[in-house]
Amino acid sequence: MSALEDIINAASPAELHHLKHLIIRRIKLIPLIAGDRVRWRSRDGTIKTGTIKKINPKHHEVKCDSGANWKVTASLLEPLN
Repeated sequence: MSALEDIINAASPAELHHLKHLIIRRIKLIPLIAGDRVRWRSRDGTIKTGTIKKINPKHHEVKCDSGANWKVTASLLEPLN
């Protein structure tokens, strides 16, 4: 086992919960690139998924799975694993 696994295995549920939030925050700092699969909530509340085609400072161009092209505010996009 690695040292990281030892730390995780020894952590309490509260510590694991805190670690989960730290990891999520760190992942959100990783920039998206063209070709990444993403999802977002549209104005009508539906969840959309697609592939980033172009990166712009404020809005990214995304080709939706339905075939439509969207300009989506960068902060609304979540990477798909």
